Formats: sequence, C-alpha cells, structure tokens
Amino acid sequence: MSNAHTATDANQSHPALDKNEQFPGNTHVTKAYFDSNSSVGDLVRIVIMSANETTNCVANHEYHYGNTDADITSITSFTLRTGTLDTSQTAIDAFAGSLPLHLQTAQAPSWSRGAYTPTGAHNRLFKAVDPDDSTRMIAVLIEQSAHNVLTRITWYKTQDAGAIFATAPTALAFEVVKNESGVPSLDPNDIAGWTWYHTTSIAL
Repeated sequence: MSNAHTATDANQSHPALDKNEQFPGNTHVTKAYFDSNSSVGDLVRIVIMSANETTNCVANHEYHYGNTDADITSITSFTLRTGTLDTSQTAIDAFAGSLPLHLQTAQAPSWSRGAYTPTGAHNRLFKAVDPDDSTRMIAVLIEQSAHNVLTRITWYKTQDAGAIFATAPTALAFEVVKNESGVPSLDPNDIAGWTWYHTTSIAL
C-alpha cells in the first residue's frame, strides 16, 4: 500500500485555536498519519478540519482512515507525521487514498484520569517522548476489530492539557509498550508510574 501523499509536509507552527481537542486546532486543514516505515503502508491517516469545511467534511471534526491490511498486533513501531492539506475535498480524498473512513469524531473530547480498558479484538499501546516535555512520555492505544477495522484511538498524556500536543510535531517516533517481562502491554503504567490522563476517539 502506497505511502505517497499529495500535500507537502510542513511543521505546524501556528498556535492552537482551541485547547480542547486531541490534535491542536489550526487555521488550516491538518493531516496526520501513522507511517509504519514498512511495506504495509500507513496504519492510520487522520484529517483534522478545525474551522474548515468541504463537501463531505464538516468543521471541528477529525476523520480517521484505517488500513485493514495491517493487523496492529504485528506492528512494533511507527512514525507519526503531520503536515497541511488544501481546504478541498479533492485534497482530502487524495490524502486518504485507498484507506476507508473508519472513524469520525468531534475535535472536543474530554480527558479522564487513569487508564482506559480497550475492547477491540486487536489492540496495541505505543509510546513516544512528549514534544511538550522531553522528560515525560505520551502514548497512543490503537484498537481494531477482528477484521482490522479501526475502532478507536486513545491518547495518553501525563497532564490534563487539552490537546495532546501544544504544537503538532512534523515527525515523532513511537514504539510498542512492553511490561517488565518484555510482553506487549496495554497499561500506560508500564511506561512509567506517572499520573496518566486519556481521551478516546469514538465514532459519531
């Protein structure tokens, strides 16, 4: 599956307009994708609309396109990459490519203290250095159905900060979380014993 994208990747240099979303809001349409760095292609492609609208996408929503060719339990690492998209349905469709739309969620999730218990048939928790504080980590839990349909994305942060990032990074490396026995873990406390907060993307 191709990793090609039609829009030029760019560092998200604009400040967030609303601190109550997962990805920071912006004046333009933002793209984010989980690059598996392998032949399986992108695991997930996300379109963040902020205040923009197109023919099929409404303002202040995120659209998640999942790769059903990828079983998330076989993935040990990926790179989150972000950039901008033209505000047109043509640009969004080109970015989504062959990946089907699996989730549509509002850009206003609530954060809860503690760990979340996944219900997907396939689940993996990944960690990365927090771009807002290099002494801390963030995490993302990806859930799929038995047929690799993306069912939920849950973000973890060590503070109730609103957006997962103050500014979306151009590239950020994630690796699978393991417990002390070296087995993949879904518990953020296996990253470190900080106080964790989570927010989930639930389909509307």
